[in-house]
Amino acid sequence: MLTGITATWCAGYTRCDHLVDRNDETALIDAVAGQQFRRSSDALRAAEAAFAISCDRRVRGARIQVTLRTARGDVVTVG
Repeated sequence: MLTGITATWCAGYTRCDHLVDRNDETALIDAVAGQQFRRSSDALRAAEAAFAISCDRRVRGARIQVTLRTARGDVVTVG
């Protein structure tokens, strides 16, 4: 099992980065932080879905990165 730590969006992938506000970032983090996932791709999909629902349609193509902790305690970043 993987436990979500945080999720971030990477600036520079859209031409409308100024449209991303604090509420979008909060929705992104809340979708992952403290949640249990079987695969890292599940966590990434959950973060992308939360961001797409919250943000303006012009920034939905932004790159999303998710940071997870494995059962052994290793930290893994995907996205």
